[in-house]
Amino acid sequence: MIVEDRIDEKTEYSVLTGVLRDILARHCKYDVDFVETFIMTNTNQYGSISRVGGANLAHKIINEIDILSIADTKETDNRWKKLEGILQYTPVAYQLESIRYQSEYFSERMECFIELPIIISSGQKDIGLWPICLMKIDGKWNIGSSGAEIVEPLLRSDMVSNRKTLRKYLRKIFELLSCFSENFGIGELRFQQTVYDSGMDMWHRMIMEMGGSIQHVTHDAVLDLSLPEDEWKRNFHKTTIQRIREAEKLYDVSFIDSSNGYDEVKDTMLRFREYHYMVAGRRTRGESTWKRQIDGIMANRDFVIFQYDKVTGELDGATLFTVTHSHCYYSVSAYNREKFDRAIGHQAQYRAIERLKDMGVRYYVVGDRYYADDGVDNKNMNISEFKEAFASHILLKLHMAITAECLRKAYGRS
Repeated sequence: MIVEDRIDEKTEYSVLTGVLRDILARHCKYDVDFVETFIMTNTNQYGSISRVGGANLAHKIINEIDILSIADTKETDNRWKKLEGILQYTPVAYQLESIRYQSEYFSERMECFIELPIIISSGQKDIGLWPICLMKIDGKWNIGSSGAEIVEPLLRSDMVSNRKTLRKYLRKIFELLSCFSENFGIGELRFQQTVYDSGMDMWHRMIMEMGGSIQHVTHDAVLDLSLPEDEWKRNFHKTTIQRIREAEKLYDVSFIDSSNGYDEVKDTMLRFREYHYMVAGRRTRGESTWKRQIDGIMANRDFVIFQYDKVTGELDGATLFTVTHSHCYYSVSAYNREKFDRAIGHQAQYRAIERLKDMGVRYYVVGDRYYADDGVDNKNMNISEFKEAFASHILLKLHMAITAECLRKAYGRS
């Protein structure tokens, strides 16, 4: 069925929910009432959909490899969390509470944002996680992961042990992306992938084989905590070590995590929120995002560092770190701007690294490392240089794209 460019809101809403019913509800076990309620409460305008249909294709794809379940019930949440711990490496982008934090954050900023954390199963066994989302900006739909480009699905290496099997699963996932692009009028799909020591994997290869291209490259500052301590400490500049020592004389540090109990974690994050507001001079995001971060601390290994002036007892620094069994991400911080010269940030980073080492975390993703070609301002360049001071490696992050037409051709449907 072809939908005209101009249709009334009521008709377009019916089309939109109909597509979601076909692709998500009947074939992905997604609750229809939830889909309708979500759209009614989160969509401000209804942009045109150039093509609908494709439900039979979605049905065929899903039946062939027994996917998909959407993590939106207690049972599916538990399945997702179990897989988080089983997978060899689970970057923070795949932590369920982090995904839901991003959903709250982007729902405040977009016309419509629909979170779709997908559990991939085969033979009645859960074998992978794939956090994707549908988002609408300026009247146009797109598909991504947590408000950014699409990330690859994480699959259990013990259950997908050879290239042939891996290609089978990824081919079906790309075919499902093609189905989404047709239904929501998406002309181009964009992907991101950080390159670790294993080099280019099958996800990247298949994107390129189908006619995709690398649009640009950015960099992540990462500390590999599997290195001997003396080795990663050797990467620190002498000035960095000196600044850490200076800060240790000036500040007491407290850690808050799930072991402190819900009430103390809640009080900590409320205080963090108000301190962040005071430092920033404005509310940068809604209360619901802070509640999601409380959930993250209670359900995972996330923790907060508070730094107190040893003389006055005043709070001068607060930092949240988001943690899985293998990865940590430097999430959000607020420091007393009048005391930047006292190396508050240096102490927070070092104390966090010590804690992560004790926790057995492999990778600490400190953040973006910008260079002149990235076109950022001096403030962000200086911040990225600060982050690099704590990294053992600068990893490439590839930003790739493929047209919907290339995907259709790959599956003989153009």
